[in-house]
Amino acid sequence: MSARVLVVDDEPLLRAAVAMSLGDQGFIVDEAPDGEAGWERFVAVAPDVSLVDLRMPRLHGLGLVERIVRHDPDAAVVVISAAGEAADVIAALRAGAWDYLVKPVVDMGMLLHAVERALERRRLIRQNREYQAELEASLRQLRCAQEEAIAAAKMAAVGDLVAGVAHAVNTPLGVGLTAASLMAERSRTLATDLRRGCLSRSELDRGLNLLSEAGATLVASLRHAASVVESLGKLAADQQREDPVDLELGAYLAQMALSLAPQVESAGHHLEVRCAAPLWVRVPPGAIMQILLQLVRNSLDHGLCGLPSGQSITIAADFAPSGRVVLRCCDSGRGLAAEILPRIFDPFFSTTPGARHSGLGLAIAHALATHALGGRLWVEAVPQGACFVLEFPSRR
Repeated sequence: MSARVLVVDDEPLLRAAVAMSLGDQGFIVDEAPDGEAGWERFVAVAPDVSLVDLRMPRLHGLGLVERIVRHDPDAAVVVISAAGEAADVIAALRAGAWDYLVKPVVDMGMLLHAVERALERRRLIRQNREYQAELEASLRQLRCAQEEAIAAAKMAAVGDLVAGVAHAVNTPLGVGLTAASLMAERSRTLATDLRRGCLSRSELDRGLNLLSEAGATLVASLRHAASVVESLGKLAADQQREDPVDLELGAYLAQMALSLAPQVESAGHHLEVRCAAPLWVRVPPGAIMQILLQLVRNSLDHGLCGLPSGQSITIAADFAPSGRVVLRCCDSGRGLAAEILPRIFDPFFSTTPGARHSGLGLAIAHALATHALGGRLWVEAVPQGACFVLEFPSRR
């Protein structure tokens, strides 16, 4: 489609010459004899380029340029000025004009070049705006995808924890159910023998002893199951909490270990917590929970996966000489290759990519350590296995 050019000038001969020259090059040319007429024509036809004389009746060219630019900040305006009006040209350029021509316009090649240059600049501006819009849309989609992936990775870690806790609860519940069934059966036997009058003293003693032992087993099993459920409930509540709270870190880590141990033990390994007590801190507990979930899961999925049973994961906490808290999560696994260390906290980086390994676990832990705890997370060199060090202020 042909580009449209608006020529606003009070000199009829100049307008006619410009219109003829541009028309011969395939442009659609509109004309206006003064500033007010030029403004009306600009609004009516929305030209691709406007050629505006600075000295005109009714509305000065500078006023027309200002109107045009206010109406369309991307409007392509080329001013036409007589020699010696440099101050007016500078004012017009400051007002938003893109270029200028000096009267008299003798070389129509220069006019054509100025128009084509303005059209190219206008095209690039529009193209850049389209690219920017596409980029912003892509960034929004990427941000949504990242948020969804991070949420999925968090839920996966919590899901593993819940699965381990469910297994840990099922075991004492199964033992308790067996003990309760045995108690019910023995009670029925004793009651039947008592009604028949054939219950001896020795049988009564054996029955009562069995009921006592089964009852003790039932109580112990239910208490163990209740403690695991209570621990999980507290950790679940803490995970949703963003505000810092006062807590004794040793007790909190022991509570976490109770919930994490089934997940570690089901893989054939064991979890140990060491903490210099008392270690009081004021931090968002959900951040610490999620960081440790990701670190323990990383050890199970990568450091210890495929190794013989009996490996260990150790969580240790203490105060550093600076007064900050230092928390180490170390395993006795295969360790970390030197070439992956620069990328280990990068989002979506994984040494074993797949549906289960999104490559977000350590990225989440690093982000929480930095933003939620105001600290840092790094890898410490150890003779065997891998060791992640979390350092953060005790008051947040």
